[in-house]
Amino acid sequence: MCSNHTNHTSYNHHHSRANSRSRFEVSVLIFSSAGCVIVHEERLIQTKENYCLSSLYNFNTNEDQALINKKLPKELILRIFSFLDVVTLCRCAQVSKEIVVLNLSRRCVGFLKSLSLKGCKSVGDTALRIFAQQCKNIEELCLEGCKRISDSKGCTKLEYLNVSWCTQISSQGLKLLAQGCQNLLAFIAEGCSLITDEGIYHLTKSCVRLRTIKLKTCENIKDGAIKAISEHCRDITLLCVSGCIQLTDLSLQHLGNNSHELRTLEAAQCSQFTDAGFQALCRITDSTLNHLSLWCSGLQKLSLSHCELITDEGIRHFCGSPCAIDHIEELELDNCPLITDNALDYLINCHQLKRVELFDCQLITKAGTRRLRAHLPDLRVHEYFAPVTPPPSVGGGRQRMCRCCVML
Repeated sequence: MCSNHTNHTSYNHHHSRANSRSRFEVSVLIFSSAGCVIVHEERLIQTKENYCLSSLYNFNTNEDQALINKKLPKELILRIFSFLDVVTLCRCAQVSKEIVVLNLSRRCVGFLKSLSLKGCKSVGDTALRIFAQQCKNIEELCLEGCKRISDSKGCTKLEYLNVSWCTQISSQGLKLLAQGCQNLLAFIAEGCSLITDEGIYHLTKSCVRLRTIKLKTCENIKDGAIKAISEHCRDITLLCVSGCIQLTDLSLQHLGNNSHELRTLEAAQCSQFTDAGFQALCRITDSTLNHLSLWCSGLQKLSLSHCELITDEGIRHFCGSPCAIDHIEELELDNCPLITDNALDYLINCHQLKRVELFDCQLITKAGTRRLRAHLPDLRVHEYFAPVTPPPSVGGGRQRMCRCCVML
């Protein structure tokens, strides 16, 4: 501990032992288990254990530079913090974030794998570059709210990165990050208004293993970004685009065509999405039926209405599963234009089937439904066959007209 000897040279040490506390004015740098702070003309309380502040420094200051950075040169601060252990360095992060980060990177070389700097507004590109150079084994990094982060390269082994509300990160910054983060699995960038389609393109082109992407309220994201995600990140399972108000149904079409592993889509406030877009997203194919037959063993009711990509092959796989044989009771296949009478022959194996819908299945014939009823007499078949179009009249006969038509 250092004190102002000019003002306090006459301080009585014997008096301090007799009294548990004594007060005096200091301008001092204090080390303790709680951290390190600069105190300028504040009141100090001396106890038997260590020194505490009676008028605390505002640790949650919003200023970019903490007081310690203004009072001491950077080299001296680095030297001071180098004597602290890692736990104490983390506790000191509220005092001088950038300096602490630099020391952490030097002290944690080789074993640091997860680090959260959430809300550390003084941490900038310099600190991130040092981490990339020295902490090469880091896998999870949270920079949420670090508003001074802009354009920096990432860490080679990084799998999780959160740069939410880092408002200076641009598409150029994403391009630099992507160059060093090819193992990235999760990328969260909520509230980054400077990120555009170009940045997402470079990110997804380099980080093809991405499974989670959150771009909430990134208002400059357009359909091109979603196209890049769907084409490059085929294993994407969670995508959040809530508040991306410029997206249209074209984005949903891209996801429907390419993102077959997608499980969660968050699209709140995407006001340009319509029913047509979501219909394109939910593309049910024969592969979908294969997955249903494997994993939905207790399925009793299934509606495949207007699933125009379903074929006889998909029905064959589904009807051969224990789910269909022992449990399925109701099946809706109306407006499935590719299924034929062969699909009805496969339905014969569904012993619990009680109702089937076949409206507007143009390749289904009456002969096929008759065979199905013969094997399942209790089955209710709802069907509709359009009347045959009459052939055009031959010769010079009188043109037929219905009674409601009037000859003018």
